[in-house]
Amino acid sequence: MTGHWMRRGDLWFAAAMAARYLLPLAVFGGVAATVHDNLDSDVVYSIVIGRWLAGDAAAFDVFLGGVLDWRWFARSTQPISLIYAALPPVWAYAVTEILVAVLAYAGMRTLLRTALGPDAPLLPAVVYGLGLSFSSFGLGLAAAPWFAWLLVRERPLRPVHWALAFALGWNTALALHALFLPVALPAVVWALGRRVPWGRWAATQAVALAGAAVGAAGLIWLSLAGVESHRADWPAPAVEGLWAAFLGDLASDLAMLGSHYHAVVTPALYAAPILLAGAVRGGAAARAAAAAAGLIALSAALSGFAPLYRSLLPGVLASLQWDRVGLFAPLAVLAAGAVLLSRTPRAPWVRGVLVLSAALAWLAHVGVSPAAVKPLLPPGARDVLDEVRAGAPWSNLWSERALGGVPRDRANLRRAMTVGGHFRADAYACIADAVGTARVISVGVDPMIAPANGIAAVDGYHNLYPLAYKAAFRPVIAAKLAASPPLRRYYDDWGSRVGTFARRAPEVPPELGAARALGARYVVAARALPDPPGAEPVPLACLERADVTLWRLPDPDGR
Repeated sequence: MTGHWMRRGDLWFAAAMAARYLLPLAVFGGVAATVHDNLDSDVVYSIVIGRWLAGDAAAFDVFLGGVLDWRWFARSTQPISLIYAALPPVWAYAVTEILVAVLAYAGMRTLLRTALGPDAPLLPAVVYGLGLSFSSFGLGLAAAPWFAWLLVRERPLRPVHWALAFALGWNTALALHALFLPVALPAVVWALGRRVPWGRWAATQAVALAGAAVGAAGLIWLSLAGVESHRADWPAPAVEGLWAAFLGDLASDLAMLGSHYHAVVTPALYAAPILLAGAVRGGAAARAAAAAAGLIALSAALSGFAPLYRSLLPGVLASLQWDRVGLFAPLAVLAAGAVLLSRTPRAPWVRGVLVLSAALAWLAHVGVSPAAVKPLLPPGARDVLDEVRAGAPWSNLWSERALGGVPRDRANLRRAMTVGGHFRADAYACIADAVGTARVISVGVDPMIAPANGIAAVDGYHNLYPLAYKAAFRPVIAAKLAASPPLRRYYDDWGSRVGTFARRAPEVPPELGAARALGARYVVAARALPDPPGAEPVPLACLERADVTLWRLPDPDGR
């Protein structure tokens, strides 16, 4: 019976992973992926880091007018980045995703069988392996079950285990995962009904943090040198409504781990049913649920009461998102779910919600999700959403302004939902031949597509970049910021996206003269938008069927 369940769990995971890639290839003609916080940022970092590791010393010059180097990117010295040095971007993305998913599933499978015995249910492991978010975040979330396994393993650790801890730490983002893993691990171990071996916990996490420090050597260098990033300009959060914020985050997290969307691709619908069922079941299941709920409550408190402690933290510590400890809440909740299933084999409501969550995650990975459809929506869709949030009827979400003209042909679906389609290699190869080493600015197009294709840009989406550049770019969009207070707050109070924001206040064009002063010589514009004011068209036969056009910015004297 044990072998049967092992084979069935492994078979379901393998089948889901195979379909995850084969179905989008058949329907869309490529590997499906979400754009937001993935293809428009971290994946491009990995592509450029791969070029650098492959020997291109000037690789980072494509970013933000050349003001960045390897030190500004968390994965510059992580071995996992070698995948992008060895393979073309689409293949590198797929291989990295598969590696992360398999590592997560295998780690959770090993953890559950070690902690709960060979008959441990594997459905939580399948959900964890399928449900993780973007692989570009590194191995941190996929590595977490392995670190928990090192703690529940009864035998002494051998040199290979210490090497594993260092290697996993080396490929784990320091400020995103590694700093918070030591806090989350005890909750996972307690959820499994085990005591935490504190000596081993301290030793393994010290080794992991040492590895993560090597992986983040550049960022540590910048911090020690006192270089100011754009985060130094973030305003102090208002110390008001803290209890409401905490209770809102707590309710959202208990329901679906909602405020930690970076941890899972889709809402974790299993959270509330598992915690409630565990509390009702009592005994070990109740203790497991309490441990997971405690981690969720801690994360919600760190989110809701952030203004109270951020003002007390010095320098870069104030800009860290300490509530990211909640990234590990899915692991703790699924561990509690495994305990519940091992003691209540016939729990159809728990199994059902786990299967539903796995199915939703799988659908998101193959391109069926609101995030995947977002690039297809018309420019007015965001305005409609803002109006509904302000009190307009919900029916407006189905209006012509929100959904009108959404293309359904295979070419547009491929562009919106696949890695290769988003990066438009053919169109941007044409642009690269025309612009050479000159810099571009994008209007109505993801500005990170240009750097992904080796074209230097003055705009982009960056987690960290020099504070001075944020001020230098502001004149390009100053009129647009003045016309849209929400956009002004978005840029001035956050500012990780440095771009022309064509969909915001669309009646106000960017100041392309200011862009030229930053070094831009060309404009890459969405074909559907009005012509960029003051720019000269560059007719290219190879762009006639593309959804982008190229324009030249004349010299100030008109040449």
